[in-house]
Amino acid sequence: GPLALNRPPSFVVHNFKVISVLQTDLVGFTALARTMEAEEVLRMLNDLFGVFDRLVSAHDVFKMETVGDAYICASGLPDFARGEHRPLALLLLALDMLAAVARYCNRANVTVGLRAGIHSGAAIGGVVGTTMQRYHLFGSTMHMVEKLESTAPSGGVHLSEAVRQALIAVGEMPPRCVGGSLLDLQPLEMGALQTSKGEHVPQEDVGGQATYVVWPPGDVSHHKEHAPPKAPAKPCDVAPEVHGAVAPCGSPADSKNLVFAKSLAAFLSTKAGPSSAAAAAAA
Repeated sequence: GPLALNRPPSFVVHNFKVISVLQTDLVGFTALARTMEAEEVLRMLNDLFGVFDRLVSAHDVFKMETVGDAYICASGLPDFARGEHRPLALLLLALDMLAAVARYCNRANVTVGLRAGIHSGAAIGGVVGTTMQRYHLFGSTMHMVEKLESTAPSGGVHLSEAVRQALIAVGEMPPRCVGGSLLDLQPLEMGALQTSKGEHVPQEDVGGQATYVVWPPGDVSHHKEHAPPKAPAKPCDVAPEVHGAVAPCGSPADSKNLVFAKSLAAFLSTKAGPSSAAAAAAA
């Protein structure tokens, strides 16, 4: 009857024994946004997130959400991509996202970086609330991937020991690009993790074990000082067609990004000062 319409929906919790989660964050974006008009911020976010969306589709992983300029994806959810747990797909996606940001910076003559962190572990999933519902993941895995991202060196992908073990479990260690190039997991110094703001992060916050950084193939600037230089490797792209010119602002595929980007542009411009806030309101 009519009363049934007012009943709250049943509360559903999904338990995942092991999944992998990637979280990225744009480095220097907030500072850059303060020097730009609101519409310029809007276009920049739409360009970058539009490319990210196409890369996610090409790598066949699940886009969880965007929070500010953070972008979060997952692999291993049973109802997506045949339920396959593919930590390597997230690693290759992160490397492609790094390359996409570098290309955008060269084309647009701006300076923005990308931090990326990946962790594998247990989580629970569900939908909270009754309006504007979205599926979210919860648990220590989400906390750890956030810490890995915040302590990742700009331009590198920060992995937990659990990710290394997950790569071993699925037979993808050492990891390789699609073109066959090996990817090197370089261990970071224990107890020396810190954020870009210089805040120390205890090793216990990332599982109390070693963590690793993976640099894009062909980037020799971060390898050991006396290591012989390597020839540039082929990119880790699984779908070359997603690269090239960035999609124009306002294209149908990026309409959702436009809505989000406009809201974020207004928020950032408000923080920047009254003049930028007026520009955001007019955008």
